[in-house]
Amino acid sequence: MAKVKSLTIIDKIKDPLPIMVRKEKPLFRTTYEKEKWWAEEKKRCLEGYNNLPGTFYFYNQHCQIKNRQSGATEYPIARDLDLMIFEAIESNWKRGVVSGIIKGRGQGLSTIGGALTNYFMWAHPGSKSLITSKDGKGIEMMFTEKIMATYERLDEDIKPIEKRRNETKQQSFFRGEVYFKNKEGKVDVGISSVICNETSETPRSPTAFSGQGAIFGFYDEFPLHTRNREL
Repeated sequence: MAKVKSLTIIDKIKDPLPIMVRKEKPLFRTTYEKEKWWAEEKKRCLEGYNNLPGTFYFYNQHCQIKNRQSGATEYPIARDLDLMIFEAIESNWKRGVVSGIIKGRGQGLSTIGGALTNYFMWAHPGSKSLITSKDGKGIEMMFTEKIMATYERLDEDIKPIEKRRNETKQQSFFRGEVYFKNKEGKVDVGISSVICNETSETPRSPTAFSGQGAIFGFYDEFPLHTRNREL
């Protein structure tokens, strides 16, 4: 009989420790304290924190999302599934590789796409994100229920200042000013933008994003897109 060299006992009686617990923004006594705290928060969002991806940290610390069942807007619960998705997306994004995620319905991937759009607007001032979905209705849902629902509830200290917004069945877009300190330590401003285009209705629709560079692109419900081979 083989001998057991080691034995690990997993205690399933106690609730497992959460992956991450959101912390409230403290009260600041001075402008210096406020700037120092937000500088650390941005560092965590860009570089990661406690072995968690920065995008995952931003999602759980700073984003409020709309509950599709109750309709309430609330901070998310840090889930194992979400961590796996964020780790894959961030790792591939840094390597310039496209992420294709196949999952069951109702797992929150569209919500994550909306949160990531807000992440790039704030964390990378002057950036552009391109979003599409299976049809015009899907585009409307992504823009209003996922992207803008989270944007409206961002902390005012990091919320891009709205300069222009437009919503139609074919295209919805948002542009906002983001103030930041440049490499010289001076306050600068970048215009970040989000463009949601319909890409399925006509033979020319898939070319809606032709010639547009972007830091982030999100194709919601890609398998259901009637012209996905042309995108």
